[in-house]
Amino acid sequence: DSAGMAGAALYIAVAVVFPFLILAQLLIATGGSSFFSDISMALMGRSRGGAGKIAIMGSAFFGSVSGSAVSNVASTGAITIPLMKEGGYKPRTAAAIEAAASTGGQLMPPIMGASAFLLAENLQVPYAEVMLAALIPSLLYYVSLFIFADLEAARQGIARVEESRIPRIAGVLARGWFVIAPFAVLLTGLFAFNLRPETAALWAVGALFLLSLWRTYAGGRISFGALVETLSRAGRAGVEIVLI
Repeated sequence: DSAGMAGAALYIAVAVVFPFLILAQLLIATGGSSFFSDISMALMGRSRGGAGKIAIMGSAFFGSVSGSAVSNVASTGAITIPLMKEGGYKPRTAAAIEAAASTGGQLMPPIMGASAFLLAENLQVPYAEVMLAALIPSLLYYVSLFIFADLEAARQGIARVEESRIPRIAGVLARGWFVIAPFAVLLTGLFAFNLRPETAALWAVGALFLLSLWRTYAGGRISFGALVETLSRAGRAGVEIVLI
């Protein structure tokens, strides 16, 4: 009974959020976090304090499809925190930038935290409206982080990332274009076909699954073991949300 105590919240955690958790874990398994980090490095690596801006942009990209601050830090942070420390940021500053940037991922459309689905349910509005309402505040959040990273880089004299470490954007897109495909499927389902969020997410999962059988960002195809681990990780994340 969705009208019972915690009924709507439990329904959203089980039926609505879980497909998005599968999508996020499948993106990690296919190299999505590496793709977002590389494209962020290609775009921001040549600017002042590039390492911090790479962390912010990478977390914004990955957060937009995971909606989870924890998985964001665990995936992109493993790459960006050492990069920031090598670039000249103090360890605590590097950790703070990554934590703040990853937390913002819960605000960044199209996939936000579980509270966004609960908000749409309580207000009885389409999830697409909640997404649009969150777009400008989330962009302003990341603009403020960019300003902080730039000012901190100026204060500490932190330069750009070494040219040898910056990948070519054409090469990154050539290897990871398929990561963008589930975004297109999700947004098309939500806005063009007015699908429910969980239905659009399942279509996005299906599209990424088929593409992963053909290629991953690292090259080759996804293994059966990786698919099993993807479902296992999504299940554990789902249990945590249900318990909360």
